[in-house]
Amino acid sequence: MCDGYDHLAIAYFFKTFLTAFFVLIPILLTALATRDVLKSILKNKKCGLKPIKKLTLSFVILLLPAIFTKFGFFSNSQLASCWNNANIETLAQLQDPISEDLAYVPVVVEPIYIENPYKIDIDALKTKVETIIGNRDISLSFYNPISNQSFNIDGDKLYIAASVSKIHAVLNVYDYAHENNIDLKNVYMTYKSVDFQGGSGVLQSSSTLKTKEYSLYELCELTIRESDNIAWNMIRRYMNDKRSNTEYYKNLVNSDNVIINGNYAMTANWGVSIMKKIYYNQDNNPYYEKLIFDMKNTFDSKIVQYLDTDIVAHKTGELYLNGYLYANDVAIVYSDSEYILTVFSKTKMSPDDISSLIGEISLAIYEEIARN
Repeated sequence: MCDGYDHLAIAYFFKTFLTAFFVLIPILLTALATRDVLKSILKNKKCGLKPIKKLTLSFVILLLPAIFTKFGFFSNSQLASCWNNANIETLAQLQDPISEDLAYVPVVVEPIYIENPYKIDIDALKTKVETIIGNRDISLSFYNPISNQSFNIDGDKLYIAASVSKIHAVLNVYDYAHENNIDLKNVYMTYKSVDFQGGSGVLQSSSTLKTKEYSLYELCELTIRESDNIAWNMIRRYMNDKRSNTEYYKNLVNSDNVIINGNYAMTANWGVSIMKKIYYNQDNNPYYEKLIFDMKNTFDSKIVQYLDTDIVAHKTGELYLNGYLYANDVAIVYSDSEYILTVFSKTKMSPDDISSLIGEISLAIYEEIARN
């Protein structure tokens, strides 16, 4: 079967042939005959009948299209229609060789949807990442929604989630608000001593912490952008009598094994599942746009460290426990080919060093995707 380029080539050939036959050839014959007559005249010779016959014949051929048009054999529109119909019929026969109907039938061109427009060499990419990781305690999961390809390295291994777990706490609030048509800008909370937690965040040093009323909208923003522990505790307190954060998380990752030593746990594959929920937003939750915006305006470490901050929506987390640093990151990278990447680690490296290493892994994946 011919493809679209073959059809164009055939049509172009016929158009060129007809142009040459009706225009260029008569002009050439006329020119040659005129040359013979002029040569005879310039040499003071009688030109005879042969050159004159050639000249007359050339003029007649040159005038044939005009004569046909004048007497109704073909109008310009008829010629155009005939040409177009001939093209369509010819292409239709090429596309359907068993057809016996040579009558003009309009061809309806359906849109072509290309599934998986390109493929990543996923095995080579995984090998490259494994080389960077070496024997370190790092797990990783990758998913490309464009090519529908994925791979993981110890993707089912449980790690302390650290502040990455804040993302499902915010999702719980956003889903509940969407389901119940709640405007989070109009729901306010005040701080209670039970909400206090040191570590990351800005509220612990705020002079208005104990007096200000905070909207849930602002608290969710602080939980993601600043990884604020007090804001995180406040939104979980709000949800306590509505929908348990832990139960929501269990349903989200389809597992009951979500707590280790009193801390939320996560695998790299669970991280991908959570980011898929945000990426696809199947319920058209408008708060997800706010979540992605906040995830693009948080700390520039780990997965985003060597990339353009405008294209990465992520939530990072770090926690020291029993002599080890748990350093994790989950991200959607909005490059020309969007993809999801989650990285979890348990290490004795410094926070800066492990962040740089995760950044190196992220950059290697980004560059490999860009080459495709």
